[in-house]
Amino acid sequence: MPYRPPGPRTPGLPHALWLSVLITSTTLAPVDAGAQAPPPERNLRFTEELKLQRGSLPLSLSVYQRAYAEERIWNVELASGAGRTSAICRTTLPEDVGQSFYRFDVQTRELDGQGHALLLQALADEGRGPLDPPVFQIAMWMKPSGSPSGWSCGVIGRGEFTRLDGGSSMAFRSLELDDDQTPTLALVRSGTSRGARFCGLQREEDRGFEVFDPSQGRFVAGDRIDLRTDDAIPLDATLPPRPLHAPMTTNVFSWTLATSDVRGAPVGGLPARPISLGDGDLMTAWIEGSGDGGAGEYVSANVTTAVPVRALRLFPGHGRSPDHFEGYARPTELLIGLSDGLRFNVNIPSLSQKTLFEAGGLLISFPEPVYTNCLSAMILASEPGTMARGPEAERRRLGRSVAIAELTPITSIDAESEADTARNIVREVTLEPRTPRRDQLSRMTGRLPDATIAAVAEVLATDDAQARDRVVPMLATLPSASAVPLLVNHLGELRPEAADYRATQRALAAHGNVAAGQLINLLERLDPAERHYVDVVRLIGRLGSREQLEQLIAGFGQGPDRLRRERARAVAGGGLPMLPRLFAAVDANLNRPAGDDALNALGLIARRNLDQEPAQNVDGVDVLRRVAEASQVRRHRLRAIDALRFFLHPEGVSLLADNLLASDPDPLIRAAAAEALVNYPGDRPRHALEHALQDPSPDVRIAAIGALAGRYDAEQATPSVIAYVSREQWHTGLHRALGLLAASHHPEALPFLETTILATPNSEQAPIALRALRNQERPLSRSAIDELLILPGLRPSVLRQLVSMLGLIDEPGVEYELISIAQATHLSVTTTSTDDPSLADELRRQALFALGARRNEPARDFLLTFVEDDTGPEDLRVVALRALAFFADPLVQERLQAMASGLPLPLRPQLRDTLRQIQGRLAIDTASDDLDQLRESMEQRQQERHNAPPTTDPAGR
Repeated sequence: MPYRPPGPRTPGLPHALWLSVLITSTTLAPVDAGAQAPPPERNLRFTEELKLQRGSLPLSLSVYQRAYAEERIWNVELASGAGRTSAICRTTLPEDVGQSFYRFDVQTRELDGQGHALLLQALADEGRGPLDPPVFQIAMWMKPSGSPSGWSCGVIGRGEFTRLDGGSSMAFRSLELDDDQTPTLALVRSGTSRGARFCGLQREEDRGFEVFDPSQGRFVAGDRIDLRTDDAIPLDATLPPRPLHAPMTTNVFSWTLATSDVRGAPVGGLPARPISLGDGDLMTAWIEGSGDGGAGEYVSANVTTAVPVRALRLFPGHGRSPDHFEGYARPTELLIGLSDGLRFNVNIPSLSQKTLFEAGGLLISFPEPVYTNCLSAMILASEPGTMARGPEAERRRLGRSVAIAELTPITSIDAESEADTARNIVREVTLEPRTPRRDQLSRMTGRLPDATIAAVAEVLATDDAQARDRVVPMLATLPSASAVPLLVNHLGELRPEAADYRATQRALAAHGNVAAGQLINLLERLDPAERHYVDVVRLIGRLGSREQLEQLIAGFGQGPDRLRRERARAVAGGGLPMLPRLFAAVDANLNRPAGDDALNALGLIARRNLDQEPAQNVDGVDVLRRVAEASQVRRHRLRAIDALRFFLHPEGVSLLADNLLASDPDPLIRAAAAEALVNYPGDRPRHALEHALQDPSPDVRIAAIGALAGRYDAEQATPSVIAYVSREQWHTGLHRALGLLAASHHPEALPFLETTILATPNSEQAPIALRALRNQERPLSRSAIDELLILPGLRPSVLRQLVSMLGLIDEPGVEYELISIAQATHLSVTTTSTDDPSLADELRRQALFALGARRNEPARDFLLTFVEDDTGPEDLRVVALRALAFFADPLVQERLQAMASGLPLPLRPQLRDTLRQIQGRLAIDTASDDLDQLRESMEQRQQERHNAPPTTDPAGR
């Protein structure tokens, strides 16, 4: 449908005042009239009185901010009275819950007759809030006590989730927790990132939540409730035929979680990782925290899938001393779970600590090696320790707490000796086609550096190129002292076409300048005419220190051109510290190939390091002036002149402007001199460049206009550039000149461009000038654009630039001209729609984007209407959606959300992208406003402190 501009707006409240009225009129949660009024120093957001049981004092739950603290969080407090010291629980909620669309809900339930759980939720009103706002939750646990309030309290969990993204959430549920399947009320917590997981849970077993245990005062894993053990394969833990030792491999497994720990766990968190189970030290142990035999408690580990696991090493009990071993409980039956659902019921014999120490533990051998990405061990039964018969309750609890000193996976590559283990790993690497899996295997060699290097050397000595290519990367992470000599020798024996040639270079690069010294020695064994030699020089350039790179200077001028260029690049990699040696090399090798290489290296260093800030007063730079002025080799002169652009010589202007640019017969020398003057300050170099715009050589003119465009005082050259544009025919020079004029604020620049475009709109210069002006965001006048748009036969490139430029004009009515183009009613579109429909559509797209960039009300209303119009082309409606992404406007967000379900399917992906971008812009604006408020607040407080009268003591001092 055609868009009609809105009529006059009804006068109303200013936006800021309307927002203030909205905020102050927000209705907060009602407060019981009988409750005591909140303290005056608090900004109260919510309060509710709780009566947990008959005869107990009422409790008051409040959400507030302190009035004078300028807090960005909300305090949550459960108290038994109005005084600040009466609080029995305190925590916080984020700033978001202070927004008007959030409301609060409180639930309390008695659990197992031991206490009451409280669940506070900050819920959003979906009709008033943004799309899918988060829900915030806090759970507290209260038990009767002898305190004045009659209660003890602790925060036991927090939750935050959204419907789309999920998260951690809590709720009261009725569960069948007992064997008789009697429903029991429980507080449960669910979420993808919370809670422990038993390895290999089946779908029907994984409840995916944690249950709050009132007796322990913490959440415990809910997935163990329905764990099936019927199909578990029975195994016996036995004494090994030879004493067990800690595995020689590394990065095979990592114990990640335990359902409990004797040391407890932080509020709302999980117990510490049971890393002592895999540290190879029998003096440390994991001790579960139930204090009641540990049945159902378990630990889980991540396991590499690079190699199969064939057995487990188990040390049941605490190995620190005989007293520790006898004092704590020891497991007698374990359930082992693997990722594919395979489970083993392990029977553990009762043995003395001495026997276990001599054997290094017990061996649990699987029927066959298995691949698994995780492993869990659950305690099914245990025997109590001697402390269980102690007089103190805490010692009795420890005596019933199960201790396990070691539980370590043993893989198929673990062997009795370091050499055999390393050979096993290297053999697996040679057979493994997948690079990530080979990387996993390589990381297992951390404790076997020497043995691994020896095993890799055996493979490198073979003719199997594929095997060599797979094992060479292992040397990148092994100690340099042994790995680098092996790699350098191997590289020296390879041909560039060998399969492991590049892999060997990458492995050497990982060792840095440790490898560079030996690579320099390797050059003596190689032929400079071969590619091999060039590759080693390149590698030295990447890795070498300044002293090592200086050794390459002695080879300047020697070898084929490819080697000389690579050697110069390698030396240039040393950066500015290489300058003294290079200046000396130039001076010692005037008019020689070695001097040419030194000049090449100087130019590379200058371009890499001095492009933004040329150097002045550099020692040795005079040699560049002498070469540029008097060298007999043209290439040497060109290199020296190019370097003088970055090394500003005191006599550089006289040399470059008065001598070379003005009178040298060689046009390439004059062009190089013009380019070098770009960084020299003052009027003389600029006047020389303006004069060079009339040089008979186009190369010189192009170089001069490029140098003028790069100067800080380019604007002063505007009249000369205008004259140059009027006579220049070379495209490259015109591009540079028109770009200079478009950026120039000289009073003659913009009128000249506008006159030129109006006079010859279909010339080669017109689209170049328009593009340059568009890049500088300097549009033509409105009248000039309107005059051009109605011209028949205008070039498409000019039309596109004009429509896009129209959006840059800040004048009344421009929006409606862009709207007419977007609706295809403008003359520029109607005259092209028949001859070139694709151009007409392109102009409409340009107009839609220009409207989005204006970000004003008429543009916003039209774009929303255009998107809603079902009769419009879908591709242009998608463009309108993209244009709406320029807005940071809640109204646009609301309108787009409202039309989401009615839009055609091809438009919905762009709708989601647009909404995401608008939400991001709104968030940035909010953060910017918050920062401004914080800055103003800090400045105000600083001013108040500055104006405050000085304090005095009673004596008036």
